[in-house]
Amino acid sequence: LRSVIDLLNNNSSTLDDIRRLVDVDQFLNYWAAEVLLTHYDGFTLGSNNAYLYFSPEGLMQVLPWGVDQILSSATPRETLQVYSVNRLAVRLNKFPAIRNALQVKLEALLKDSWNEEGIIQTLRKESSRLEAYVKPNDRETFSRSADLLYSNIRNRREQIAAIFDPSTLGNIRSEGAAGFCLNNQDQRNGTKVTNIYRCTEHPDQMWELRPFHEGLVQVRNRLSDNCLNLQANDEWAIPHGWTCTDHPDQGWRILRDGDSVRFESQRAPGQCLAVDQIYEGANLVMRNCNGESLEQRWRFR
Repeated sequence: LRSVIDLLNNNSSTLDDIRRLVDVDQFLNYWAAEVLLTHYDGFTLGSNNAYLYFSPEGLMQVLPWGVDQILSSATPRETLQVYSVNRLAVRLNKFPAIRNALQVKLEALLKDSWNEEGIIQTLRKESSRLEAYVKPNDRETFSRSADLLYSNIRNRREQIAAIFDPSTLGNIRSEGAAGFCLNNQDQRNGTKVTNIYRCTEHPDQMWELRPFHEGLVQVRNRLSDNCLNLQANDEWAIPHGWTCTDHPDQGWRILRDGDSVRFESQRAPGQCLAVDQIYEGANLVMRNCNGESLEQRWRFR
């Protein structure tokens, strides 16, 4: 176990290095199952509820335990990301071959095992048996929970397709702060989530540009389901994240400068999203739009 820990803490470790200590193929099956079933309290997203087993060949395997939180949530955090919070998943997710293999595993599960209506029919039968033992005061809650479960089962195929659709998501990379990306750490409304961190494939940095009013866009974070929001008109104002709405605070005009873009606020015309300082966790600010300023230039990819 110590060898595995040291290996995962070494950022220069190769995929072959990991394969010498971890049964990667077994883990891919486990990982795909947790993503398919939205087991957010499991190993890959919650670093929880799993056993570590070492085979006679000396390879570490991950075995499930406490699988009681599956298909029970419909928020983007659980439904619209590759589960890669656990250190092993984080390291493996950096290798394109592994990410591709995970996608293949999920697509195979959907094709061969995911019969939505068949699963729901079985669950309805079991639900009707259990309902007789539910206290009268709890039956409405029981019914709502069952309906949520059925809905999540029906939606899972489309959600997984969206996770791997490269046209809908990407980093928003700063040109003025090379190697830094727009980041969202805190999922609560109104927090200063528009900071910058070193660019990764972490869901904190996965954004989509959604059509808004009159040629504008919303800048939406997939993980939090919050949109880039501005509530002040003055220069140096700090934007933040807020639940996506139709309010003009969330409208942004794309100003193109060659291969890069600037984001001009609908609320504060003439003000553009900019980098102020360059360090991990630095807040972003609004500055008077200037096409010559690298601090205001971004690339979406």
